[in-house]
Amino acid sequence: MISPLYRGNIKKRYGSDVICIDATHGAKNCNLELITLLVLDNMRQGFPCAFCITNRTDKEALHIFFSYIQNWTGKICPNIFMSDMSDAFYNAWLEVMEKPRLRLYCTWHVDRAWRENLNKIRNKNIRVLIYKKLRSLLEEKDQVAFLGMLNGFYQQISTERDTEKFGKYFLNYMKNYELWASCHRLYTVVNSNMHLECMHGVFKNIYLKGKTVRTLDKVISALMKFIKDKLFDRLITINKGKITSKLKDIKSRHKTSLALDVSLLITSDEGWTFKSSSSKVYFINEVDTDCNCQLRCNYCDACIHRYSCTCMDSAIKWIMCKHIHLVCMFRAQTTKQQSLLINDNDDLAGELVQNNELQMDVNPITGTALTQQKQSQEQIETKQSQKMKNSFLTILEKTNTLAELDILKKKAAPIGPTVAAVKSLTTSPQIERSQVKSRSPLNKHVSQRKHLSTKKERLANAEKLTKPSASESQQSAIYYVVTIN
Repeated sequence: MISPLYRGNIKKRYGSDVICIDATHGAKNCNLELITLLVLDNMRQGFPCAFCITNRTDKEALHIFFSYIQNWTGKICPNIFMSDMSDAFYNAWLEVMEKPRLRLYCTWHVDRAWRENLNKIRNKNIRVLIYKKLRSLLEEKDQVAFLGMLNGFYQQISTERDTEKFGKYFLNYMKNYELWASCHRLYTVVNSNMHLECMHGVFKNIYLKGKTVRTLDKVISALMKFIKDKLFDRLITINKGKITSKLKDIKSRHKTSLALDVSLLITSDEGWTFKSSSSKVYFINEVDTDCNCQLRCNYCDACIHRYSCTCMDSAIKWIMCKHIHLVCMFRAQTTKQQSLLINDNDDLAGELVQNNELQMDVNPITGTALTQQKQSQEQIETKQSQKMKNSFLTILEKTNTLAELDILKKKAAPIGPTVAAVKSLTTSPQIERSQVKSRSPLNKHVSQRKHLSTKKERLANAEKLTKPSASESQQSAIYYVVTIN
């Protein structure tokens, strides 16, 4: 077990929010697994706090791991405890630590388990349809509609012959739907263990170079190096700042919001209503006005905690969605217009007087200024030409020998043609660039023309499991709630 001393403060500070735990394979030999305990910091970045390399992942082994953490930090009571579908992590946590407010399954693990067990359905087309209905269940945000869809879906797959085996498997998820359904995790900050999955991918592919390590000491050495790099990354983020994945999502949603129509936004007493192009209605309301966290949009001058929306991005993925950005821009525009109206009414009389005075004086001032500028330019040219004449006459008067005269002839010979060329350029019309032929250098590299590919295109896979569209999810909900129930 590895839990360095400098991790204690991080666990105490952020451990009361979200705890994620998962085990990984492939970074070991002799059936060893790497168990990682991770928290989310103030930038919503995953930060590993404790590691355990073990050949057992049962409750007894995990009890020892959590007891070791308790000796460093004391008892931790997180708001959210997220793990895979195994009960060993949660049961061992309850024996050592305090009970979390909410336990959630990782959405990525749930989806992967469903994909693997869909092979119980032999018909490929039915397999694709069942997966789309499963995803519609998973992403449903209304609890009443979800219960109707869940009962109707289970009734269908348990009675049909092709899906009977999968129906028996899905019965386990019927009993604990609160742990995986999206309607029971609205605005819970975290939706999946992807922070851990990404961290395990980086560790296996970069620090272990994608190889199965034969000895345990190499795994520990790579793990300590990984911990050191993560600590330095956090110091850089604190002192210099860093564009994290959440900030990138905020900026991308702001760019998307620029294409939305502000006229579709309706203001009400409870907040704002927006009707999308797909006829869906989303509600936006202001939640927290005193938060000053770093997860904010600088263009909208609002943080991620200030508003909430009923769309998937805000409710499930906990992203500052495009509808929230639209509300921020709408409020800023309204405030600016009101301030401009006040300033215009206050300064209207003064501006009228100033405009009248300017109109009376602008014409004579402009004419006088142009005349003076033209006269000064002519005077400068006359003085310079007279000065050059005097300098040439002085040089001629000082020449006494033939050698000096020859030097003057050689120097004065190109002056005449040069002056004539300058005059011709100033008087002749300029040639357009389009008429001038460009001359390419002889050593210019000419890129090869692109040829049509002769490679045969791969046929579309009819059995590919894809997520349902918004219309397909709506049709599934109507079918199960209205038709079956």
